[in-house]
Amino acid sequence: MSFEKNIRGEFVRILGKEWVKDDQVTLYTYRCDGLALYTAPPMGVLFPRTVQELSSVIKLLNQHKISFVARGAGTGLSGGAVPQEGSVIIEMARFKEVHEVDWVNRTITVGPGVINLHITENVHSHGYHYAPDPSSQKACTIGGNVAENSGGPHTLKYGVTVNHVLGLEMVLPDGELISLGGKHLGMPGPDLLGLVTGSEGTFGIISKIICRLTPNPEKAV
Repeated sequence: MSFEKNIRGEFVRILGKEWVKDDQVTLYTYRCDGLALYTAPPMGVLFPRTVQELSSVIKLLNQHKISFVARGAGTGLSGGAVPQEGSVIIEMARFKEVHEVDWVNRTITVGPGVINLHITENVHSHGYHYAPDPSSQKACTIGGNVAENSGGPHTLKYGVTVNHVLGLEMVLPDGELISLGGKHLGMPGPDLLGLVTGSEGTFGIISKIICRLTPNPEKAV
């Protein structure tokens, strides 16, 4: 299965021909995530670059009543990025900007396509690191970590992803852009940020994340 010609043309107008894929090699590659036990071929794969493009393709998918699944690096083992047959994969790897490092508030704002380990590499020389460290941290993306509420060995001391995400920007299933949280813990109101973290993209697709930075330990044994 691949895109119908008219639908494909609409996606190409939004993203450009290079970033709309429905060839057999791509569909086979994106049929599963790290859990290869369950597979299903998607209809196609879209590669948005900006939040405007992301919102536009989601609105178009809604218009044509096509289901979609967000994907980061595909390293997850829970099947969170496995498509339904005939659905569309929205690949978020191009959202890899480091938007801001705020040393006063000890935060870093990044795109969901930024590799987990790259956050620590950006701030380590200044005495900080990003604590959640999944075994795939050299390859997995922070967007996928938030979607799965990922952990790792250091979470025994520092907590899992939800304890280190202060705010995020996300596009809802109807294409609306919203922001949750901020740069500080304990924002007023219901903990919608905690609800979204670990929800595997069911509430929307994350387009920007504010992460809490942790001071490096004085000694390592």
